[in-house]
Amino acid sequence: MANTLMKNSFSPINKAHAILEVVFFIQFAPDFPVQAIRKLMEVEHELKEELPKVSPINRIETTLERGEDGPKGQFIERPVGIELQRIRPDGSVEWMLRTTENIIAVHCLDYSTWGDVWGRAREYFHKTFGRIEGESNFVISIGLKYIDRFLYEGTKEEYDSSLLFKKDTDLISKKSFLATPLWHCHSGWFDESFDAVDAVKGDLLNQLNVDSSYANVSGQKRYITTIEHNAIIRIEGQDNGHLRSITEKTDAKDSCLDQLMDKLHNTNKKVLSNLLSEQMAIKINLGTPK
Repeated sequence: MANTLMKNSFSPINKAHAILEVVFFIQFAPDFPVQAIRKLMEVEHELKEELPKVSPINRIETTLERGEDGPKGQFIERPVGIELQRIRPDGSVEWMLRTTENIIAVHCLDYSTWGDVWGRAREYFHKTFGRIEGESNFVISIGLKYIDRFLYEGTKEEYDSSLLFKKDTDLISKKSFLATPLWHCHSGWFDESFDAVDAVKGDLLNQLNVDSSYANVSGQKRYITTIEHNAIIRIEGQDNGHLRSITEKTDAKDSCLDQLMDKLHNTNKKVLSNLLSEQMAIKINLGTPK
């Protein structure tokens, strides 16, 4: 790979994009009751072809009791969720569905296009939603995480972060343009211009973590830059968080969940457009945000 890259340059980890992983997640409150957790864990039977590797998630609880010979500890293992995975021949994860006491998440590590990836994730979500119908839990947040990664080709002395980032961006510290290849910049903010959808009201929290560090790539020590962006809609009030109203689809338009995920996807594109250099945006086929 090193011979195909220009000296002192950045390259996305994939030919057409830099996406390492995408995570779709929905958080509920209160925590799921025991019977709902059991029902959610049974989704493995519906997805045994798509996600054949099954790993229960357990929590160990400890209790202490006073005895004649001093305190006695008791450890109880309690099931709280499940991980269903599709594994590549090399042992790495390709897709994963994960449920816990209050979160349902779908992880994609085999990104193709937004439409295909969200379409598949939506199917997994609906498999789980059917198992918690009738429960009193309501949705408190809906989120989308993108992890993008870039490889640096060059020496420490030649390092220039402006080859990857816009010099006038306000999303990372100006110190980042004076640093060596080892630095990080973490920030968060609310997007006051964000407009949700009619049936769901809430505010939008952005969390942006940019890390430049070492990594082992194909047995070689390489400089990498990882951009992790979380876009999270925090839903206002229980009345806006009913699962059925969020997921129901009419003949006239997509469901609220579809619309919200599209908005979060567009939010990620806006952040990257304001962060990455024009050359890199073209290289990863970022496109123009709506």
